[in-house]
Parts: sequence; structure tokens; C-alpha cells
Amino acid sequence: MSDFYCNQILNGKIEVTVVFETKLVLAFNHTQPYFERHIVITPKQHIESLNSDEVINSELALDFITAIHHVLSLLEKETDGGANILTNITSFSPHLKRQHTEQKESTVE
Repeated sequence: MSDFYCNQILNGKIEVTVVFETKLVLAFNHTQPYFERHIVITPKQHIESLNSDEVINSELALDFITAIHHVLSLLEKETDGGANILTNITSFSPHLKRQHTEQKESTVE
């Protein structure tokens, strides 16, 4: 199966704005954001599930948590609201990824 993240992002065919990177994960601004602030964190290798044996108690798990912390800290400084953290595994891309989006506070009048 073709994978957008491997074939386009991780091999450099599509240039992205990187917000955080380790040897195992990449966090970048989404190329076609659905939200005003839309950051994707993806491993640099195929991972079917966070529940897989290769992820549990691994350096990848630590890098993911570190990337999530960095992105949430960045969004906290940039916004007055919080952030949504989404997991998205689809037939379009089997790459496990985390998407972080700005969440504006709602007001009730």
C-alpha cells in the first residue's frame, strides 16, 4: 500500500515546516490543515498501532510522548485555549500519527 507520509513527507518530496524532530519521530505543520493550527506527529517508520509490542517500553514511545509535550507546550504559548489530540489510522495512510489542533474556548452568552 502506498503511504503518503513515507512517500511524500519523510522522503522530502513535499517540503513541510518542522516544529519538532527526533531520530524516530517528526512533528510538522499539516500540508492541508483542517484547523487553523494543525500539527501532525508521525513516526519515521510504519507503526500499525500504539498497542503493538514494538512500541511499548521503547525509545519510540518516549519520543512520541516528548513530541506531544513539545507540541502542546507550543500551542499553549500560542493560544488562549487548549488543544485536541487525535489518533488517525486510515486506509489512506497506515502510518500511526497524532494530530494536534488548536481548540478555542467557547463563550456562552
